Formats: sequence, C-alpha cells, structure tokens
Amino acid sequence: MSESDEILSPAVSSTGFPTFAEAKLSLDAALASYQSDPEDHTDDTKRFLEICFTYFPLEGQVNLSDDVRGCNDNDEFRQLANSIDTDLLRPLLSKGGKTPPSPHLPGTLASFLKIRSKTSTQRLETSNIGALNTISLATNQEESYTRRISEIWTQIFRYFPSLLSTFDMPSEAVNREDNIMMMLNAFHGGFGRFHFVLEATSTPHQYRIKTFPRLSTLCELALPRDRLVSFTNQHSRIDLPGAAHLEFHAAIGNILHASGRGETIEKLIRNLGETAGSSPFTASLKFTTDSKVKQQPA
Repeated sequence: MSESDEILSPAVSSTGFPTFAEAKLSLDAALASYQSDPEDHTDDTKRFLEICFTYFPLEGQVNLSDDVRGCNDNDEFRQLANSIDTDLLRPLLSKGGKTPPSPHLPGTLASFLKIRSKTSTQRLETSNIGALNTISLATNQEESYTRRISEIWTQIFRYFPSLLSTFDMPSEAVNREDNIMMMLNAFHGGFGRFHFVLEATSTPHQYRIKTFPRLSTLCELALPRDRLVSFTNQHSRIDLPGAAHLEFHAAIGNILHASGRGETIEKLIRNLGETAGSSPFTASLKFTTDSKVKQQPA
C-alpha cells in the first residue's frame, strides 16, 4: 500500500459529507497561504495539519478547520501544529505501555477478574492476560502538573468532542468499565505505544487490527490471519469497550504513523532516558477498556 493510500480519510457518511467538504475546502484555502521556513528543511507544518484533519472525527475536523482559518501568519500555523504535537501526541505516547492499570477498578470488574482468575477453564493461562487502560490519567496535586493535564484534556476534547460525554470529569471517569479491556500482556506495550490500532468495521463490536512497522515481529505473528477481533463480555454487568475510546486511539495511532512523528517522539524519549514519573511531556495518559478480545476463526 502506498503512503497516499494509507492516509486516505476514513469514510464520511452521506449526511455528514457536506459538513466535511465545507471544512476541507476551508482548511485547504487557509493552508494555501502557509509558507514553509526556507531555513528549516524539517518543517512539515502544512502536511501535519492535513494529516490530523484526515484522521480526526468529523466534529474535530470542523474545529481544526476553524483553528487553521484563525491563523493570521506562518508563526501561528506553526504554533497550532506544535500545540497538537506537544499537548496531544507526546503526552499520550510518552507513557504508552508503561504505567500499570489503576488498582482502583470498579467493584464489578475487580470481582469479575478475581473470579475469572480462579475459575477459568481456558487453556490460555490467565497470568498472561491483564487489564489494559485505554485513557487513564495519573493523579498529582502539584499546580503545574494539574495545569498541564488540563491543557492536554482541552486538546482532546477540542478534536474528539464525543469523549466529553464519557470523560466530563476525567479524573473520576478513567476507570469506567467501558474504558478497560483484557488483552494479552505481550500486546500491552504495542497498544500503548500505538504500534497497532483497532479500527471499527460495519459489524458491531468487531474491529480490524491495523499494524504499523514498529510492532514487534512476534506480536505480528501472533495476530489472527484475517486481522479481525470481536469484543465479548463474560459477565452481563460489564460493559463492552467504548467505541469512541477506540476511535480516539486509532486516530492518534494513524496520525503518529502517517506523519512520522511517532518514530521521532519515541527516539526523543529514548535519547532523553525518560523514566516513569519524569516525562518531559508530563501526563501519564494511557489506553483502556474491559472485556476480552475474541479472535475470529481463521
């Protein structure tokens, strides 16, 4: 698949197309005035904003188009691109796959996990499966940290407004049952670092696994051949993963890969020798969802 194929916009519904088309025309018209810095050969501001528009949901596309249209000069275009990079992409990736799930799981889920670990009749050892956070937020009372977290959530809600209904109070909502899923421990790192994403299909609760080059070969080989997974719950009181949460994760993964910034940020993290709790990007935002991933028969 060519790079141009990889960054095609997700399908837009017929009812939403006029809104999408208007936002795209407005974005293109505004970006046409942008001039790259002749002394900075790495300046990808225009392309980066176009890629973000490609993968943001419709409401986020409209908001980004408005933000781009509000830029009055080249510096403001760059500031906008930089704010998305530093307040959205870097915080999510800098802690991805590192922070363990919160011990404060909902009572129903915590009880279910205890029962499952004792009574599972599956051949797969339950010790190899763990709860994975989809969007979680570390708590810290320092004013500067709290302010930083607020900036990050502002970006998330600006471009992914559908999450507002779930995370209207992020610090209290991150352990909702529809924001936690069970996944083989071997895949936690790859999912948290956006080396693969789950994209919705036309079948309810079924997702197609989209992998990126940084996913390990062993994980790649362990995936179902048709790359399809379905979410099921083994307890009627436990919700399935929220579609908006997975859509958000997939969008961030696609942007990181298509723009090349995922590799750049990971390299920067390695070079800085980042350790847990001392991230230069602060914020330990990670990814969750409860339930179990059921592989489709090959």
